[in-house]
Amino acid sequence: MGWAPLAVLSAALFGMASFLVKLVVGRQVPNPRTFYLITGVLNMLIGMFALLVWPLAPGASLVAVVQAAAAGLVQSAGLMLFWLALRTEEVSRVDPITQTFPIFVAILASTFLGESLGPREWSGILATVAGAVLISARRMPGGEVLLSRPLLLLGIASLSTAVAQTLSKPALSELSKWNVLGIFFPCLSVGFFTVSLRRSCLQEAYAIVSEKPRSLLWVGSQAAVGLAAVLFQFAAIAVGPVSLVSTVIATRPFFVFVWAMLSSWLTPHLLREPLSPRILAVKLAAIAMIVGGGASVSLR
Repeated sequence: MGWAPLAVLSAALFGMASFLVKLVVGRQVPNPRTFYLITGVLNMLIGMFALLVWPLAPGASLVAVVQAAAAGLVQSAGLMLFWLALRTEEVSRVDPITQTFPIFVAILASTFLGESLGPREWSGILATVAGAVLISARRMPGGEVLLSRPLLLLGIASLSTAVAQTLSKPALSELSKWNVLGIFFPCLSVGFFTVSLRRSCLQEAYAIVSEKPRSLLWVGSQAAVGLAAVLFQFAAIAVGPVSLVSTVIATRPFFVFVWAMLSSWLTPHLLREPLSPRILAVKLAAIAMIVGGGASVSLR
């Protein structure tokens, strides 16, 4: 399978994972730190299992191992900011902002790898930023437009994703995707544990595991979908150019939008998102600007 279908599958699964995270953090596990703790334990177990089944080859590149570990640590910071924003913002409003990461990939490549950006690429940057602002803006009853406060944090989350993907490319050129996964996931856990290893979180996590199997099932489902999404992402990055792969994965907002609409129409009690004709038009226009801008930067 080529890198393009792998990246599309990754984007679709990441969209589903974002949808499930909104349900889990908002309903099943109200305390985000407890969610980080449970997710961190699951990621640690997954990573350890991967390294036991697919151990590092003798003489594996230490630089590649460090790159995979750094990618996990940086990504964990971005994910925590993303999940924090999901507690107060609509999932289809939050997710597109974090998908501006192809822009940062291009800027990082221009700064550190000597790649140049032409007028078309910079136009894409402006279009993507404009789309992110559009989808984050709120119109108050008096007509005043208010930007969501998590906007800056979501921008940092997007940058974290760009750094993580940039680091994973050279790591995947030296190690298998299972090796990178085995290093990447435990490092994700380290980031989660730094903010969640507290007595109150441990007590709440124990209560969920022992008394709320349904909540644990929701968390496990989200983790399984996220695992599949990351595997497809690594597989795509390993065989294709990271700039093109990142652009395709940045279409995740489209899939989040689809999941949100299906939920609002079929099971409105699960996730209530306003879907009036005006809101639909604004969101579609903003998503088109973000994805189109990212494509013009990365598809060079």
